[in-house]
Amino acid sequence: IREPVGRGVPGEPLRISLAVGGSGAPATPESFTVTRPADRPRTIAVVGSDGRGLAYAVLDLADVAALATDPLHALLATAPAQGVPATPVRSVSRIFVSDVEDTPWLHDREFWDAYLTELATHRINRLQLAFGMQYNYSYDLNVRDNYLCFAYPFLVDVPGYDVRAGGVSDDERARNLETLQWVSAEAKRRGIGFQLGLWNHAYEMPESPQPRYPIIGVTPENHAEYASAGLEALLRACPAIDGLTFRVHYEGGVPEPGHDFWRTVMSAVSRVGRPLEIDMHAKGVDAGLLDVARGTGASVVVSAKYWAEHLGL
Repeated sequence: IREPVGRGVPGEPLRISLAVGGSGAPATPESFTVTRPADRPRTIAVVGSDGRGLAYAVLDLADVAALATDPLHALLATAPAQGVPATPVRSVSRIFVSDVEDTPWLHDREFWDAYLTELATHRINRLQLAFGMQYNYSYDLNVRDNYLCFAYPFLVDVPGYDVRAGGVSDDERARNLETLQWVSAEAKRRGIGFQLGLWNHAYEMPESPQPRYPIIGVTPENHAEYASAGLEALLRACPAIDGLTFRVHYEGGVPEPGHDFWRTVMSAVSRVGRPLEIDMHAKGVDAGLLDVARGTGASVVVSAKYWAEHLGL
């Protein structure tokens, strides 16, 4: 970065050196240091513990320049600094609950470009895109809008199973998958971990005989095996998915105790064979279900609805 001297003649440049890792790098993930080397007064040295840490430091410097009347002077006045995350996971959930209200933004790439960039610049490091969260499937009455509730047939055609979501064409299903692939990859490109929320595994609801998108071809006999095959197909098609959030208690459509069902479904994680996280909503989780999740080899997290059902009360 050079400042003009006289008639546009470049003066002494301001140099910003960038490094990831190595000696002198912070040990904590997502951390950074900004220093002013004594022997190089017009140099800002930025070291990140990893890519995210370096990005956060550069974004800080960009804010300094953007908010200053004289950006170069403001950068030259930069004081040594360091940044260390106060909490390792800083997550936002975005929830699809209505084909009418939510399909437009789901497929709007201009929206996602702006939204994901906004999250990244504010140091959000995880996005959960949640499907199937709009109902409690064991007892809700007259459910109609079930788009993406039992998500697999809305996203993938699973070999060996003649399963589909009624009213959803092959082209529409392919478009849904393409969008999920693109959004998850764009999140990862910005340093945001992508978590897929699969909050429902009920394929039919006894109190709701007329859903708009009936699930065709799933039976009690093939339910768990189909869901496992569908999950495997989805994870293989979307390599940027870093983790899965499951609602494993009865409101997610699987009667408790559901250990055998979840053992079958979660076995897909083992078959895919890449590092993943399994995040289970704490309600209904017991030692047996923890053992099922741990048996996949995934990193296992049990999360509470901390504010609404714990701290707030």
